[in-house]
Amino acid sequence: MTVTGRIREVCLKYPDNTALQIKDSKGVFQPFYYKEFYEEISAMGMALKDMGVRKGSHIGIISDNRKEWIITDLAVMGLGAADVPRGSDSSENEIVYILSHSEAEMVFMENFKKASQVTGHLDELPMLKTLVVYNSIADEELEQLGSSGIKVYRYSELIEKGKALVKEDPEGFDREVAKGTPDDLATIIYTSGTTGTPKGVMLTHKSFLFQIDRIRKNYITVNQGQTLLSMLPIWHAFERAVEYIVFCYAANVA
Repeated sequence: MTVTGRIREVCLKYPDNTALQIKDSKGVFQPFYYKEFYEEISAMGMALKDMGVRKGSHIGIISDNRKEWIITDLAVMGLGAADVPRGSDSSENEIVYILSHSEAEMVFMENFKKASQVTGHLDELPMLKTLVVYNSIADEELEQLGSSGIKVYRYSELIEKGKALVKEDPEGFDREVAKGTPDDLATIIYTSGTTGTPKGVMLTHKSFLFQIDRIRKNYITVNQGQTLLSMLPIWHAFERAVEYIVFCYAANVA
């Protein structure tokens, strides 16, 4: 069993429960249900699989807390790949170092500004072939990023591509999730606040699953239907573990 496999079971068991609460353009929280949650995870997973993401791939996620982050995270891990996360407040040099050191072949970026920082250093990122932007960007911005020689996509484009692939093969992503084991590498989290260059900490699914069971049992009692307000950076190991706990027990994250 993997983190994605565990959360998949909850999504199928409680499809009408709220998984996420997301602010709309007016700042009002809107529900995003477990059925929708897993459909989007599956769509992203199928799109990434079609693009060559596989067990052993390293996929960067440079973004702050948002729905798309957790969906990308669970889709990547569901394919047996590992993500390499960092917040958008990281410096340009730090992001380039992390993507280079981890040999990331694809990266998800928050917006056009952050994506531009990466495309300006492609000579230092020989493994990086694909860039995906979460925020909506204009066609001319997309072309500008692509002119650097890297393939560039909008997040929304991959979701639509993935939905079409799911229609063709409804159980395609589920089969990939079923191949996963607790010992698979789930993520490489680069340390902050240390001297010298950041150090990449490799965590397996087993590490997160251990926390999911022990933290909830001994420290944080989360039950079905309850809401957790997400405040810590989502790429931090503890915040991720707590959010996984929320999803594993059919609660929701705002």
